[in-house]
Amino acid sequence: MSFGIKLMMVSLVLGMAGLFVIKKPDGTPWLTINEFLPNSQSISVITENMSQTLEKVSPPNNDSKENQHSIYRWRDNNGNWQFSDKPPEGVNAQALQVSGNLNRDLAEDSQSASATDTGEKPTPSTPITAFSNSKIQQLIEDTHKAKQLMENRESQLEQIR
Repeated sequence: MSFGIKLMMVSLVLGMAGLFVIKKPDGTPWLTINEFLPNSQSISVITENMSQTLEKVSPPNNDSKENQHSIYRWRDNNGNWQFSDKPPEGVNAQALQVSGNLNRDLAEDSQSASATDTGEKPTPSTPITAFSNSKIQQLIEDTHKAKQLMENRESQLEQIR
């Protein structure tokens, strides 16, 4: 039984290796080592996609004027904050300039205003994510390292060809 398994393994290896030696009708081998090396164009596409992903993950610059919006907030009769993109009539609404990261800006302003109204010290707002800030920073660094590794491999392949 053991001899049968060994014989089958040897014939499988010889059959696979034979594809590198046996020629097609046009005279080229059925398989070449180049078919197993990645195409430099596909590596370029991968590194470009990684760059685009890094740009999306990187924190945006919220200082630009085109990214600023005006919204208005006021308290209703029940003491709840109300928000709108247009000031209401007959109510003293406070105008706020917010960046594209609207939800975070509003949360920080609401916490500050609520704490001021109650006399408490305001607490900083942190985004709710599945990862800690240090883990997110580590993921970004790992992505930069992976991008650099892909670029190095691409240049090595270019040198071989």
